[in-house]
Amino acid sequence: MGDRAFEKSRRLSPLLSALAAGELLIDKLPFAPPRTQPFSLAARAASGALVGSMSARQGTSKPALALIGAAAAVASAFASLYFRKLAIARSAALGIAAALAEDALVLGVGDRLARSAANSTT
Repeated sequence: MGDRAFEKSRRLSPLLSALAAGELLIDKLPFAPPRTQPFSLAARAASGALVGSMSARQGTSKPALALIGAAAAVASAFASLYFRKLAIARSAALGIAAALAEDALVLGVGDRLARSAANSTT
């Protein structure tokens, strides 16, 4: 198997979709750990690193893009928490709207990445 064999696997798109859906659902449960807790941050960083490294094209550095992906995932965990707290402080309805907007953004980006992974297999 080549260097990108895993990335071109027909199983990757459904796997990424299932992981995204699982995170989306688990994040809503009352016993879900805070997104800024070390374990949660580590999982987000690993996910970001995977996506970052997969975005590497010929001539780009996989480790550098993995690092950027991990950093972006960790930063977005803190940023989304901060903005959600700001929204909730203004009103509960605005907090719900912010949560729904965040979920829509995650679903949209996840769908685009899954489609991109599926198209790279052809």
